[in-house]
Amino acid sequence: MLSPRFLIPMAAVALFLTPARLVTAQSTDAVLTTNTFIRIAERTLPAVVSIEVTVPVSQSSSGQATPESMDEFLRRLLEEPGVPRFRMPDMDRFGYRGTGSGVVISEREGWAYVLTNRHVVGTNDTAQYKVTLDPSAATEPVTVEGDSVEWVGDDSLTDIAVLRFRVPDGLALRVIDFADSDAVAIGEWVLALGNPLELGNSVSQGIISAKNRSLNARNRIDNHLQTTAVINPGNSGGPLVNLDGKIVGINNAIATETGRWAGIGFAIPGNLARDAAEKLIADGRVSRGYLGIAMRDVVDINSSAYDLLLKEGVSIEEVRPSTPAELAGLRRGDVVVAVDERRIRNSQELLESIATRTAGDTIALTVTRHTGGEKQELRLEVALIERPSEQELATASPRETTPRGGNWPRLGPRLQGIGVKLAPATDGPRPGLLIEEVEEGTPAARAGLRPGDILYQVNAFDVQSFAELRRALANVDAGADHVFVFEREGKQQTATVEQPRN
Repeated sequence: MLSPRFLIPMAAVALFLTPARLVTAQSTDAVLTTNTFIRIAERTLPAVVSIEVTVPVSQSSSGQATPESMDEFLRRLLEEPGVPRFRMPDMDRFGYRGTGSGVVISEREGWAYVLTNRHVVGTNDTAQYKVTLDPSAATEPVTVEGDSVEWVGDDSLTDIAVLRFRVPDGLALRVIDFADSDAVAIGEWVLALGNPLELGNSVSQGIISAKNRSLNARNRIDNHLQTTAVINPGNSGGPLVNLDGKIVGINNAIATETGRWAGIGFAIPGNLARDAAEKLIADGRVSRGYLGIAMRDVVDINSSAYDLLLKEGVSIEEVRPSTPAELAGLRRGDVVVAVDERRIRNSQELLESIATRTAGDTIALTVTRHTGGEKQELRLEVALIERPSEQELATASPRETTPRGGNWPRLGPRLQGIGVKLAPATDGPRPGLLIEEVEEGTPAARAGLRPGDILYQVNAFDVQSFAELRRALANVDAGADHVFVFEREGKQQTATVEQPRN
């Protein structure tokens, strides 16, 4: 998996931002000739547009992005973990400006609909947009701006957005179709189109070098196509097309240490982008299902402690109150292994399985649960609700865990480098064991455990007493690591405490 610090969204670096378009990928056995790429360029470039975005400070300061210097923007982007960071840089003291790419995917009642990246156009519907069509679409470049360009909607989980513009009289508009991106093959020839470095529409060729590539993007459906086609700042939002001239992906990011192309680029799969774009055009929004959990891949927490035959699945780290997950009876420590009988290998697959459904849909979760060391496999029916906005999710208050009372009897000596007490009483069952001390230099300290953490489960055993903790620590093979499930500041977390190796 790539280090997040080197993943740069191509519309957010320096001054460059690009919209993208979708092509259906279908494998082809066509023989390459000197005219192959010429033919594709002639067919597709007229549907590719350059997008310029301007947002006055007076409007942007209250919302989506705070202007900052270019040096500060690049420093944060390159050094801060968890990128991609989808924000446009400040270009002057009075507002910020960015450019990117897009592709025309539909024409309806005199409006042309342009698919691009969310990080190209932002989420500020007060922004001013200028759309320029490739010169090959007419005798000279055609620019549409002002009230003739409108923001339609965006989808944060896919980084997709849609604009529309009034089609000028007499313009023969070109539209690009989609291919089936699920059918695209590793090694297949593709072309990346867009507006790199503000040079105007350009074409580069390469192959699909990998599929289902994760960029470690948080709260994103993160299964990109990887390509060797040259992608630079400004290509974001532009289409990645196959040899039939159909969209297989939307250019989105590159892996780089310099901010320029270094041989590896990434595109949002066309099927995913098309689905989001069609919903935005129809409704102005994308309805997505919501379960209400915090989760973590089992492979990250030592699946042997959960007695799983495969190192796959998703551990539930938190069940949020009054959500479908709580109503269906899911618990922290449950491991989701399938949705509607389809195997789930990691948290990305679970997120996509849930988010591609709509509110009101019912799904069947296959869950492995350990209680008192005994393993059960359950099938739970869950009725999904509408996914809250990203702002609502970010500002949601953690579950209250403030201690009640102060008389907490000490349970015993340090064990595995920690000292524990009974956690305080609550309105419900006793919540677990409070970690009072963590010895420096011990496996527990190296695993990140801290005083104040509340232990709920160790090695798939619920721990409500010192005796239960001792039993849980003994319930692993010699030399196997321990898995601690605990709560910190209202959020559930997991730590793997290593056993000394001979």
